Amino acid sequence: MPKAVRYDEFGGIGVLRVDEVERPVPGDGGRSPYPVRPTTSW
Repeated sequence: MPKAVRYDEFGGIGVLRVDEVERPVPGDGGRSPYPVRPTTSW
């Protein structure tokens, strides 16, 4: 099982923990339900 570094709060290295996580499964390649907003204006 893969591992991921996670945290529950902001702080120093003491708030980090390593958890086992499920392996991600690729999606169908469809569009994201979240709108994409430009970060700069030209």
